[in-house]
Amino acid sequence: MQLNGLSLAITNILGGRFNPLTWFAAGEQGAWYDPSVLTTLFQDSAGTTPVTAVEQPVGLMRDKSGRGNHAFQATAGNRPILSARVNILTYSQTFASPWANIRSTVPPSMIPAPDGTISGVLFTESSSAGTQFITPVGGGIVASSAGTYTFSVYGKNNGRYLTLAGNNGISNYISVIFDLSLGTYYQYQSGGQIINSVSCTQIGSTGWYRCVVTATFTAASGINIAGSNVTTVPTGGYGLPTYTGDGVSGFYLWGADLRPTNAGALLPPYQRVNTDTDYDSVGFPLYLKCNGTSSAMQTNSIDFTATDKMTVVTGVRKLSDTTNQNVFEMGNTLPAGGFNLYAPNTLNSPSYSAYVNAGNVSLINSSNSYPAPISNVVSLLVNNSGVSPNQQLLRVNAVGSGTQSATLSGNFTNIPLFLFSRASTSSFLNGQFYGAIIRGAQSDAASVTQTENYMAQKTGITF
Repeated sequence: MQLNGLSLAITNILGGRFNPLTWFAAGEQGAWYDPSVLTTLFQDSAGTTPVTAVEQPVGLMRDKSGRGNHAFQATAGNRPILSARVNILTYSQTFASPWANIRSTVPPSMIPAPDGTISGVLFTESSSAGTQFITPVGGGIVASSAGTYTFSVYGKNNGRYLTLAGNNGISNYISVIFDLSLGTYYQYQSGGQIINSVSCTQIGSTGWYRCVVTATFTAASGINIAGSNVTTVPTGGYGLPTYTGDGVSGFYLWGADLRPTNAGALLPPYQRVNTDTDYDSVGFPLYLKCNGTSSAMQTNSIDFTATDKMTVVTGVRKLSDTTNQNVFEMGNTLPAGGFNLYAPNTLNSPSYSAYVNAGNVSLINSSNSYPAPISNVVSLLVNNSGVSPNQQLLRVNAVGSGTQSATLSGNFTNIPLFLFSRASTSSFLNGQFYGAIIRGAQSDAASVTQTENYMAQKTGITF
């Protein structure tokens, strides 16, 4: 089996430096959930139908700690979905519907693409005056919220310049015009939209270039691929060049990819996506997709009554900051001996928060801002012993980011753990869950750091 960078890094961690099972070697109570291991996932809560591919529901997620604290969801419609999708676009190689051709055509695949398959398609302009372009979802919104996105496509010269453009109004746009014969580019921005970086990289000696634009949009924006006969500032508005085509010229296209720039530093630069359920998952971390309205799981009661200490490390991507969103909660509405982790809490949006109830209720807010969409490794370290070092510490990406608001004393309790919601009825997580390790014990600083690094690899991020 050939290992990609992500799997190799995880293999190195498990092979020589750290194995999460060591956290449970002395009989500690807890759980270890890892959506990247398909053998632990089942489509039904009874565990009779295995999960075999992405975009299948997960009704049972087995606990890898050996404690048998499996997470389940009996209601079919409330199950999270296993996913590895990063590229927002569909039909990223064929440019079929819902891509729309405006005064242009994209005939069937014609030439070898950068991956060697005969899948490079020819973009041909019309002989009409105007903008010659194609756009996903019929010109609708693709970058669905303000933020920074990376838009890339492979292009090969056939007489015209290739333009990557994004806009949320006629004068609010970014536009980059690529010369596919020289590998150069010309960039323009307007109305507060910001181009962060551009690259045009030749792919071997095939004549293909990978054209990449990273840009920050102030609002939801449309994305377009257009032709151009000049390299000067676009004249047609929306960042799109306007000219009269000859009906023959254009360029070859392959491999369009649009993703939030912070989706993960370790991911491959291109993800093939045909349909929402047909895409390349190799090299992309698996996660449970939680819809923010009904996705939830829970365990049977977990008996933490013998401990007043807790260590939690999880990888999560939050997609909005609109309301309380639970990653975990012991019991319903934070009972005595319980804890939870919010991503985010309304009182501390757009960051992370945790509550611990032991004698008093302690609120721990991350002190830094982590606005959605963003992927993070979040750790909750709790010592309720009432003696030094008494701590409730929240860490984000291996950095201490919040401390307790109250001194606590007392053990945890024996109740179910709810995942991605409050008691499966409210505070649903709108985001992605990459895994978690929950240990009913205090963990030393070195092993916490190792675990955070391990979870970062699972989440596809670097610190």
